[in-house]
Amino acid sequence: MSSGGSGSKEDVNTGIDEQKGNGSTVYYSFLRNAASSSNTTDYIIHIGDRASPTSFNLQSASLFLQNESGNLKSGLSNAITATMGTTSFSYGTTYLVFVKYTINTGGADECKLWVFSSGVPLSEAEADTPEVTNSTTCKQDVIDAIALHQGSLTYSVSID
Repeated sequence: MSSGGSGSKEDVNTGIDEQKGNGSTVYYSFLRNAASSSNTTDYIIHIGDRASPTSFNLQSASLFLQNESGNLKSGLSNAITATMGTTSFSYGTTYLVFVKYTINTGGADECKLWVFSSGVPLSEAEADTPEVTNSTTCKQDVIDAIALHQGSLTYSVSID
């Protein structure tokens, strides 16, 4: 992975096979276990189109975390404000997170987020209703990289 950016916020990214055709779908998943934090919102991971291995300018399907009343909510966006889910997840618990991004070259792309506390669904149909569906702020038609984002929050990704 390569670093991009400087200061307190930084992305570490790696290239993936480029996807850019209408209807192309990109999935990413990971295990998340967050420590407690202050009442703020930041994103921790995203996909998008990078200019070079050290420069990541165009992002989408960013996974946001938000502290709300001692629990954690998840959301998706490629803009400053995320579409947040309604489920409250516990700190200190490991969750399986899936994100699906579908390119629509004629308009807004669609991203979906699922969060599981146990088990792995064998298909999207078995995954049931997504925690978040966002088809208004995700509009990047070329996806060729994935990045971890180190923000200034205590539950952000730590990049060493």
